[in-house]
Amino acid sequence: MVLRAVLKLLCGWSRIHDDRVRIHQIIELCGPEHRYDPKTVGRTLAALRRGEFIDYTPALGRGRFATVAIHPRFLHGITELERDEDGRVVVTFSRRRPYISQRNHLPTPRSSRTSVGGRPREVKVDANEVRRVLASAPAIYRGMPRHLRWCLGREIRTHLARGFTARQLLDILAAPMPEQVERPLRLAKWRFSHNLIGAGPRLAPLQRAWDEQQRTAEHARYAADQRRRAVFVFAGTTAPIRHRMLAALRAKFSAPIVDETTALVHAARMATRDNPGLPLTEAIHRWLDTQLPAAPATAETRPAVAPEPDTGVCVACGADGGSVREELPLRSLVCDCCWTSATTAA
Repeated sequence: MVLRAVLKLLCGWSRIHDDRVRIHQIIELCGPEHRYDPKTVGRTLAALRRGEFIDYTPALGRGRFATVAIHPRFLHGITELERDEDGRVVVTFSRRRPYISQRNHLPTPRSSRTSVGGRPREVKVDANEVRRVLASAPAIYRGMPRHLRWCLGREIRTHLARGFTARQLLDILAAPMPEQVERPLRLAKWRFSHNLIGAGPRLAPLQRAWDEQQRTAEHARYAADQRRRAVFVFAGTTAPIRHRMLAALRAKFSAPIVDETTALVHAARMATRDNPGLPLTEAIHRWLDTQLPAAPATAETRPAVAPEPDTGVCVACGADGGSVREELPLRSLVCDCCWTSATTAA
């Protein structure tokens, strides 16, 4: 039961070491049906230490604590987390509490609004500017209790940081008041939230410049990536293959091609996507076989048509006996007389 109580005390709290242990804690963890004498528990802990189940250092002196830990032979590959003076685990993203009163009500962690390299989220605020706005506010705001004026100053600072000007804040604070105002701070917050939306005139240009810079950088990265892909595609293909790739794209999308380089890169991407694991050249050939199963007719390969007769009507004089002239573009039928006349005149 004592060993079970020790494991409950340590493993139950995800710990391997505890240097603030009292004997009565272990007695209570043994259960109400086992009311051991403190000396018995101490002897049992010492026996567990000799058996190399735990490490145990008894408390020496009044008001001192005992130390209990899991024996190192059970801790292969396990490292104990660092803890602070209150016994809490210290992690890299934790920070010291600014006030003692926040022990039970911790503040909400907030990341820095002015992170380096990120989109601007606020502008620098001068503390004197906050004081000037408070001093120029209507009397109903200046007459509030001190802690409420501090809350109003915090709201003013927040909206100044969002890029709004002191003149804009004063115009909202100086707006006509209702007949009876019981909570002026709540009225100011309501008017700020409904009239000051988004980024102010001092912050908006900074955000637009940052957005434009990001768009320019993104376009540059895209252009560089397209150039790199185009070099790779041109190195792995020949001019006839690229011509077939463009023809396949026109047949597939039924649309004119504006930029042939971009179209070739897109066709190569589709080929590698449809044929994963293959080299680029082989993937393109397989993709072309799928998109263009029948090769287009060339000058050497003419469509299969009925063979033309060797003789026929001359296209020049209309007499019979015209022969096919390979020298002519359309292989027209011309008789010998007209052909001799034409060649002699030429």
